[in-house]
Parts: sequence; structure tokens; C-alpha cells
Amino acid sequence: MDAGIAAEVVSILADLSTAYRAQHNYRASEVALNRALELLEQMPRPDPLVLALLRVSRGNLYLWQRRWRDAGAELRQASFMVEALVRSGKETDLRLELARPYLSSGLAVATFEQKRYREAEALFAQGLALADQTPEMPPADVVRILQEYARCLRKLGNREEAAKLEFRAKTISEARPLQHDFVVDVSGLRSIK
Repeated sequence: MDAGIAAEVVSILADLSTAYRAQHNYRASEVALNRALELLEQMPRPDPLVLALLRVSRGNLYLWQRRWRDAGAELRQASFMVEALVRSGKETDLRLELARPYLSSGLAVATFEQKRYREAEALFAQGLALADQTPEMPPADVVRILQEYARCLRKLGNREEAAKLEFRAKTISEARPLQHDFVVDVSGLRSIK
């Protein structure tokens, strides 16, 4: 398959996976992501950013499915890839700084759910530090990281620090209504057959 056509097919499969996931058809979403990754990896020089983003998508899918071990493995691999891209200084259309807090916190959730609390604590701390350095980070997502981090600290018996994080989350929530920045109008989809 021509590399240009393969790249288009990868993009279509990634979008299809997102649509399946929105419909809670996780198996079909995973099949589409797996096929996209297979095609990308068969290319002579696959784009490392696209490869990392597909792994992030698959890791997030596994989080939704509560497949903690699979999610952790996939997000860890994606994290290594993103960090390598950051170190390379290669220009990308995507702000990698924005992806890093999500990767750390997603990996922290997967680790926490596997009852590896100390490791999860370090990952939550890293994710929060990265979020604090990223002005574009949506407040709702910072609040989510703070709440998950606090939950982890409570499991470790550090109630005082957990309370500080919960207070910070509450302060952010009260300062600005927590809305996600993306709104999708799906009303027109009903007429499509």
C-alpha cells in the first residue's frame, strides 16, 4: 500500500475508533486502533508522533474498559515516545507539553487501580506538576488530577496532604465553572443513514 494512502487509512481508522468509543462499542474501537497501528508500523518511516498518539488512544480505551494492566503498559510506552519527541526538539503541530500531564495522570490511575500506590503517587505528582506548568490545561482536568491524586494520598494514609489537594480542587471549581472546552453538536447525525 502506498505510504500516502496508508496514512489516510490510519487517520480514518483512528477517527472510526473514536466514534465507536463514543458509542461504547469498545471492541470495535480497539479493532480499529489495532489495525491503524499495524498499518503505521508497516510503513518504512512511521511518524513517531502519530504512533505515540495511537498508543495514547489505545491506553485511554483500556482505561475506559478498566483494563488497568493493559492501560498502564500502553500509556507507559506512549509516555516514553512523547518524552523522546520532547527531547529531540522536533517541531510538531501538537503541543506535546499538553499531552504530558494527561499521560502521567492516566498512567497514575492505571497504577493506582493495580494497588501500586507509591508508584501512583509519584506519577500523580508528576502529572500535577506538568499540569501546573501548562497554562492551556483545562481547569476541569486539573481538578480531576487533584481529586485522583488526593484519593491516592488517602490510600497511603496522608490525609493532611489529600485535604490540601481537595481544597485546591474546590477552589478551582468555584473560581470557574468546570466546562470542557469541546462541545459537539450531534443533532444533525440523526438524519444520516
